[in-house]
Amino acid sequence: MPYRFDAGRFIAIVLSMIVLFVLFVFGGFYGGYGGLGLNTDSFILLVALIIFAFAVSFVKVTNQNDNVDIVSEARCPTCGFIYTRPFINGDYITKQDKPCPKDGSITLIEKIYVNDQLKQPA
Repeated sequence: MPYRFDAGRFIAIVLSMIVLFVLFVFGGFYGGYGGLGLNTDSFILLVALIIFAFAVSFVKVTNQNDNVDIVSEARCPTCGFIYTRPFINGDYITKQDKPCPKDGSITLIEKIYVNDQLKQPA
């Protein structure tokens, strides 16, 4: 889901809109309705403001992992040769990987980590 509801943001927006609404209706700004109180028009305005606050309370969620470099490190159990390659979904520690280029033994993934340097945008 690319958007999620932020309750704190919603409450802050609703409270500020209610304060502005009350000041307007009860004569705080430009005389308001002259202190007439809550009538049908002002109730519809309040409901519209709350619906607007609900709509703007959704914040976009971005995937934080798009710009990090995840690396799998494999080691040959016989000669100790170590190589790294980009992480592939399904990698796990002790997974058998491609043959060792030195002696042909099957290598095992030993470490999976995030590289310190960020990927450069393409």
